[in-house]
Amino acid sequence: MSVDTTDWNDVAVRRHLTRLAQVAQTTKSAVVITDTEGLTVWVNEGFTRITGYSLEETVGRIPGQLLQGPETDRAEVARVRAALRSRQGVAAELINYAKDGRRYWIGMKIEPLLDANGEFDGFMAIQAEITYRHNERLSLEQTTRRFNMATRAARVAAFERDANFEVLWWSDVMWEIMGQDPATFKPSNASWLEVIHPEDRERIRADVMRLKQSAAPINLQYRIVRPDGEVRHIQSLGGPADSPNGSLKRIGLTFDVTERIQAQEREQALQHQLRETAHQAGMAEFATGVLHNVGNLLNSLGIANTTARRELRSLRLERLEQAAALLRGNRDTLAAFLTSDERGRHLPDYLPALAAQIATNAGAIKAELETTEQLLNHLRSIVSAQQELAHLGGQYEAIRLDELVETALLVQASEFTQIQVVREDEELPSIVTNRHKLLQILVNLISNARDAVKEGSAQPPRIAVKLARDGDHVRITIQDSGIGMSAEVLSKLWRFGFTTKKNGHGFGLHNSANVAREIGATLTAHSDGIGQGASFILRLPIGNPEALCRGAAA
Repeated sequence: MSVDTTDWNDVAVRRHLTRLAQVAQTTKSAVVITDTEGLTVWVNEGFTRITGYSLEETVGRIPGQLLQGPETDRAEVARVRAALRSRQGVAAELINYAKDGRRYWIGMKIEPLLDANGEFDGFMAIQAEITYRHNERLSLEQTTRRFNMATRAARVAAFERDANFEVLWWSDVMWEIMGQDPATFKPSNASWLEVIHPEDRERIRADVMRLKQSAAPINLQYRIVRPDGEVRHIQSLGGPADSPNGSLKRIGLTFDVTERIQAQEREQALQHQLRETAHQAGMAEFATGVLHNVGNLLNSLGIANTTARRELRSLRLERLEQAAALLRGNRDTLAAFLTSDERGRHLPDYLPALAAQIATNAGAIKAELETTEQLLNHLRSIVSAQQELAHLGGQYEAIRLDELVETALLVQASEFTQIQVVREDEELPSIVTNRHKLLQILVNLISNARDAVKEGSAQPPRIAVKLARDGDHVRITIQDSGIGMSAEVLSKLWRFGFTTKKNGHGFGLHNSANVAREIGATLTAHSDGIGQGASFILRLPIGNPEALCRGAAA
């Protein structure tokens, strides 16, 4: 573009320039005219409106020096200046600053002005404020960048198809999921169908035909075979959307759900295996309960063993040996050694202190050994209980519940650190029941209460064991301040294999409910909800062995 500025006296030229000036004056864009030195000679009202600078404030100044600021792109400015030095036209987008300090974006086009002889006579710049458009573009770029990052991190691909289900666009992740090379694979409905596993292809082809005839949501699950032969499970979800030209298109997301499908298959196989195992010989459930309780006992035995070994290392027998060596070495002059030698003078005080320490450690070891003996006796009882399963009713005897509860607590005493254990016992008569089966139930319920408290809640860690008479029954309540249970969990609580524990197996409560039935008891549970703790109530008949098989767990 060039503008001839010579022969100002020519009427036609003046008329032409007048019209140009009128256009420049009325346009919303900023118009700047500079001389050959780059100094401003004229600006229009659009320039004043955008920048806040009047014609008088601008004339004789270089526009860039007046308008540019700290966030103006220096590299872009250098490019513009290089073009101007070469007297070439140039277009650019820059950050400028208005008179009041407002920061804004401009898009500008600068062209040289030529006189009638074709000689350079200055520049004319047309500038438009594009702040809104630029911010929108940045927002779109940022959204696109975030979308790409999120879909890549989540391994989720996006797609767009037309009304005939032809592929219009795939996101980058789609190529990765399909295992295809963009340089060689041309995405289309036909090529996509070829990637689908042969056993799924016709089903998906029929689903696509139905989708072409309706605006139904897309929900396709199928397998693909990658070029390397690997089979992956895929799910595509989407729906119809209107394109700018009014035609129907379909957009959606594609997920690689292989790991989820494989996990479901493993879970189904495990459940099947558990069901099969549970029905073998009619004794699997009992055997599972035995193993569960044996595991609890072995864990407690391990803790008791570790504690005893620690106390044994603390006996300080080497110091006793040192004292004995001193006495043996000074046997012939013992009186003088005890009165004159500094080491000897300390022995009368040192030996009793050492003996007291050894006695303390020995007492702790004795306590752990007694605990170990109790645990071993209980272990033998569990094994005996399995052997006695074939005998109707098992072994029943009169027992004191307060003593049995104390034993159940003792089994796990070392695991109650930082947990307050409270006993609330009414005076109760002895009851006739199977000691070892009842102990099995109590140990499991207390163990569950301990785990629930350790999972945490807003309440102080606390377990309460309450004994009370309830007509011709006794009621044992084990109440914890733990994580609590929802109504849904309560409805599934007694099912074989159901658990809410991260490493649980779902055997303990199921087995406890069955054992409760065997001894004529009922076992129920209650919780006001998550974070509200829970209570397990075991209700047993008093002294009626003939009714011992009529209990139920609810």
